[in-house]
Amino acid sequence: METYAKLRSDLVTSEAVIDGQDVVNIKDPLRGNYFRLRLPEYWLISQLDGVTSYDAISQKFREKFNANIDTNAVLQFVDLLESQFFLENSRSEQAVSRKSYGNEKRKFLFAKLLFIKFKAFKPGKALELCTKLYKPFHSPIGFLFQGLLILFGFILFIDNYTYFAVSLFDLYSVSTIAIVMVAFFVLIVIHEFAHAYTANKLGDNTAKQSGRLTLNPLKHIDLIGTVLMPIAAFASGFALIGWAKPVPVDMRNFKNPLRDDAFVSFAGPLSNLFLAVLLFSLLKLTAAVFPGNKELLINILWYGVFLNVFLFVFNSLPIPPLDGSHILFDLFPNKYTAKLLGLGLYGSIILLIFIYSPLWSIFMKVVNSILNLFLMIGGYA
Repeated sequence: METYAKLRSDLVTSEAVIDGQDVVNIKDPLRGNYFRLRLPEYWLISQLDGVTSYDAISQKFREKFNANIDTNAVLQFVDLLESQFFLENSRSEQAVSRKSYGNEKRKFLFAKLLFIKFKAFKPGKALELCTKLYKPFHSPIGFLFQGLLILFGFILFIDNYTYFAVSLFDLYSVSTIAIVMVAFFVLIVIHEFAHAYTANKLGDNTAKQSGRLTLNPLKHIDLIGTVLMPIAAFASGFALIGWAKPVPVDMRNFKNPLRDDAFVSFAGPLSNLFLAVLLFSLLKLTAAVFPGNKELLINILWYGVFLNVFLFVFNSLPIPPLDGSHILFDLFPNKYTAKLLGLGLYGSIILLIFIYSPLWSIFMKVVNSILNLFLMIGGYA
């Protein structure tokens, strides 16, 4: 009797929505190998039960998805899975045994405590509850209700304008406003360029093909996130928040999808930290070398340091769709972090709740602590 490939039963799977597309993440819990598949591809490998023939699988695939696929294509897919030790056979058993033995030897107390901590906290139910609570608002009636609520708040603000009538120009000079807005705009563009550049270096040229591997700001502008939101946020005097168009990334082009995606995600915040160090070095050099009135130049450089530190910490937060949520998933790929990543559709709502919550003061304390560290290193504190 002829035998056929069978998928390992201990693989960890989780569904997610990435760039509007439903995908399934498959991870080998012992070896760390990783696959991200579209739903038709996942259906295909789920048919590998060791009994069903490849001819039958290709026939079922054609009937279910109305796609042209032959037995040879299924065999190529099986060979790919076997090379990653995702199939049940002697090669996989030996590889898994060696890896499992190596992992046991490398375990130490902190790793065990970290495992216990994540095992004890299961945010899946809380995330599902949040999704269910918000789902009614993500509908035509929900959007209408939100629009009416915003309109009511705007009318209430206009009616009581005298209580809030503080001119932006009473708080900041014209030069300060211009400097901060232009600097913020430029830094966001550099942030996105860092993502595209790193992805291209690691083997994914999706951003390059989309014209995003450039410092041309017009390629990165998002009307709401790059223009309207920063102006409104800065005018409110509360927080300067904004974003550019996300850089498209296809993890299937990476040699090590999880590791390389983590590098790409962290490249943005890291570019801001690097710029903060560079600008602070220029500030220190300017204050020490150039005589005369240099207050305006020093202010410009310090605003640059502040904005870069702010963006570094802000984008590192594990809140979708910020870079920190991708990094969290890449470090701990499981169904809970996948669900968290899938909430990127509601990211603006989550961010607004975060900004107006007590957690914001903690966030700003972290930003100020890093700024104080800069000042201490520079000899200003």
